[in-house]
Amino acid sequence: SFLHSSESLLHILGNMLGLYFIGRAIEPVIGSRQLLYLYLTSALTGALFFLSFNYSQSGLLVGASAAVSGLLAFYCLDKPEEKITLLLFFILPVSIKPKWLLRIYFGISVFLLLSSELTNMTNIAHSAHLGGLLCGFLYYRFFYQSSGPFFSEFNEPSIELPKWFKRQQKSKASFSYSVNASPTEAHLKEEMNRVLDKINVHGFQSLTDEERAILNKASKLKN
Repeated sequence: SFLHSSESLLHILGNMLGLYFIGRAIEPVIGSRQLLYLYLTSALTGALFFLSFNYSQSGLLVGASAAVSGLLAFYCLDKPEEKITLLLFFILPVSIKPKWLLRIYFGISVFLLLSSELTNMTNIAHSAHLGGLLCGFLYYRFFYQSSGPFFSEFNEPSIELPKWFKRQQKSKASFSYSVNASPTEAHLKEEMNRVLDKINVHGFQSLTDEERAILNKASKLKN
C-alpha cells in the first residue's frame, strides 16, 4: 500500500489527490491518529479481499487504492448531501453528491470485478477497492457512530461520580445566583484548552453538547 505500479502514472496521481483532499476533509472529524488507523486497516482489508478472490494467482499487489477507497467510503457516509466537484478524467468538472459517488463507485467496482478481474482481463485489483470500501463502511457504522458492540471497548468510558464527591448546592436562603451566568474569560479559555486537547486525542465526534457550546462561546472572544 506504500508502493505503486509505474505503468499508470494517472492511477497513482488519482490516489494521491484523493488521499490529500479526502484526508484533509475527514482529519478534523476523526483526528490524525484515527485517520491513520482507518487508512491502514482499509489497506489490509483490501489486501485480504484481493487474496480471497485471487488465492490461486501468483504475483504482487501494489497500490494505495484500497486505503483511499476506505477514506472515500467514510467521507461519503459522513457527508452524503454535501455536493462536491470532481474533475472527470482530470479535465471535465462534474458536481455530485457523495452518496451517489459512493454508489456509483461501488457498482463499477463490482461490475469490473466480475467482468474483468475474475476473468484475468485486467491488472487492476477491483476486489481490493471493494475491501477498502467495506472497511470504511464498517469503521463509520460501528466505530465512528458507536452504534455496535464490536468496538465498544474503544469508546470513551463514562464515569459517574459518587454523590459525596459532587459539589453540593448551597441553601437558596444564603444567596442567589443566575443560572445563565457566563464563566469568566480566563475560565472559558481554560475550558477551551481542555476541549481542544480532547479533540486532538479522541476526535471532534467525542465532544458533548456542553463542550461544543464551550467552543462556540470561546470563538466569540476577542483576541
